Amino acid sequence: MNIGSKIRALRLDRDMTTPEVAAKANVTQSTISEVENDNRSPSLNTLEKICNALNVPIMEVLPIEHHLGLLRYSISQDEKNILTYLHSLTKEEREIWFDAYNIVKKMPLNEKKQFIATNGYSFTKEEKELLDIYSQLSQEERKNFYALFSSLLKSKK
Repeated sequence: MNIGSKIRALRLDRDMTTPEVAAKANVTQSTISEVENDNRSPSLNTLEKICNALNVPIMEVLPIEHHLGLLRYSISQDEKNILTYLHSLTKEEREIWFDAYNIVKKMPLNEKKQFIATNGYSFTKEEKELLDIYSQLSQEERKNFYALFSSLLKSKK
């Protein structure tokens, strides 16, 4: 999702009009419209004003490449792929993903293998790492996780 699309989604999520955002950001309505339609790349100053008007951190609307460039240490390609994937999710999807992550991290390795075999799904390296986490869950958390994750897997088939 690009900056303009993110700004539009955030504005609509807050039930705000372009004139309302423009007034709060102290920019013109056409600036908001041009940015949302990707007809204009906002300056950092303008982007900061728009984000303040929408009450979101500027990092929420920057493309993942900006986040990765701001990291002060080297990360692997796998880590970049995970960050890119997480960045592409909506806030609600990220919450679900982290709920599943917190459940998976408590699962014992043998349960993870059984879970994978039972569901007939071939996991990526990142997903397998998440399953390692499942071993740390309580029995009740595992039941909840299994129900949630099984429904997600069925929707992928």
